[in-house]
Amino acid sequence: MKNVIHKGLRFFLYLEGLSMSNNYRKFTKDEKDQARNIDVMEIGEQHGFSFTKDSNRWYRCNEHDSFVVDAKTNSFHWNSQNIHGSGGISFATEVLDYDFQGAMKMLIDGEYKEHDTSKIMESENNKQPLNYDVEEEKEPNKVKAYLENERGLDSRLVNWGIKTGVIAQDERNNACFKWIDNENNIVGADKRGTTGKKFQQVVQGSQENYGFHIDILQDKTKPIEHIVITESPIDALSYYEAHKDLVQTRVASMSGVKENALLGHMKSAITYNKSNFPEQDVDMKLTFAVDNDEAGKQFISNFLDKWNFKGDVKVDLPEDTKDWNEQLKKDKAIAKGEKVYQKDNNSQQKSQVIENDNENDFER
Repeated sequence: MKNVIHKGLRFFLYLEGLSMSNNYRKFTKDEKDQARNIDVMEIGEQHGFSFTKDSNRWYRCNEHDSFVVDAKTNSFHWNSQNIHGSGGISFATEVLDYDFQGAMKMLIDGEYKEHDTSKIMESENNKQPLNYDVEEEKEPNKVKAYLENERGLDSRLVNWGIKTGVIAQDERNNACFKWIDNENNIVGADKRGTTGKKFQQVVQGSQENYGFHIDILQDKTKPIEHIVITESPIDALSYYEAHKDLVQTRVASMSGVKENALLGHMKSAITYNKSNFPEQDVDMKLTFAVDNDEAGKQFISNFLDKWNFKGDVKVDLPEDTKDWNEQLKKDKAIAKGEKVYQKDNNSQQKSQVIENDNENDFER
């Protein structure tokens, strides 16, 4: 009996010591609510992250360009890491890798601002017009060198983009990819750095439910029959170059994985068809050419679960690479006989390059 008491006492003291060593703390419901309502960008900024405004509500992390924050909902999406969440506790545990106790202590004991949607709502009610105030360089040599040498795009495709005005170079040598609507108006733009520090931005005031696109319309007497969705302008251009058999197709970018941008591209294509071909009923085909990662795959799954798309749907992900630009560069290296790393020796690699020397045959 004595031994039992001693064992029980030792176990109690062990638990007590463990509790004390871990500084266990019980939090109230109000404290948990307070922690959840802390602004996630405020937490991030106090832990070494910085953010640049992409649009009225979206902010992009400067250190990790696939990491975005929705300032309206206080949610975050780190697409390359497949990390998603909402609120302060989720940010601390998912992004900063705290356990629950550590996250709560850090948030409650620290000095953090509460998430405030009033400024976002005010911003949405007073939306600013597109701020594409760019002094475009007449000789965009930096952009040409970047797209051709670093991104592996065919010079004829790059020259076509510059000639038609969908690609430009600003005064800071950034590549500008303009979003053009059906009336040929600029409604937004992506910017991408070409030298030095990595830079990526959606220009302030850009139309939120849209993005960069190119149209492959061999026969202008026929409607758009096919939409290909990618995650960036460079991926859109890369996909086009790697698929020269595309006909009557719009290859579009969402500038990330954004459902509203995909729906906006579809609506725009349907509007184009109805305006120019009112007598024709088109069953639009949709191809998902997003990144070959968990975020891209989850986006496809979520979209198809939510929407009853009546046309043909195809998923066309790069085979052994993350995105279509990497796939294009890999295919070209293989075609040149260069050694490249292959995950699957049995997978067939293809290289499709532009065979037509006439830049005028590219259509936006």
